Amino acid sequence: MRERAGPTPLLLKIAPDLSLAELDDMVGVARARRIDGMIVTNTTIARPPSLREPAAREAGGLSGRPLFTVATRMLAETYVRVEGAFPLIGVGGIDSGAAAMAKFKAGADVVQLYSGLVFHGLGLVDEIKSTLLAALARGEAAKLSDLVGTDAAAMTAEPWPT
Repeated sequence: MRERAGPTPLLLKIAPDLSLAELDDMVGVARARRIDGMIVTNTTIARPPSLREPAAREAGGLSGRPLFTVATRMLAETYVRVEGAFPLIGVGGIDSGAAAMAKFKAGADVVQLYSGLVFHGLGLVDEIKSTLLAALARGEAAKLSDLVGTDAAAMTAEPWPT
């Protein structure tokens, strides 16, 4: 990785609020500039209708579970466009082992946690590891990297989540 962008790796972090045309542009520039990876996604300014708490409607970036579906879809869309040119870091709403598994299957090479740790504590890390190891023990794949992107094509064929 280092030889592509110099001595300091550079990652591009994108929001789930991009249009697919904007995503095409971002990935095109990232590939042309030989970036080291992308973090998919940051917080959203959108507010899903399912939000019930008044505080969730305040201005600013929304993170955590309400972001999961759209962030995971954006990850799958990015995965099919990147074509393995660089790694993807899946972010947004990872609050369980199943959520982390969905990120890997959507195209994440690595996942990043934040809100999930705030609400579930450090035990979340053990749960994620246990879920991944159980999938390997069941024979879903020989190694975790074999699961990366396995659901991406199917996800991108579905209607856009709301």
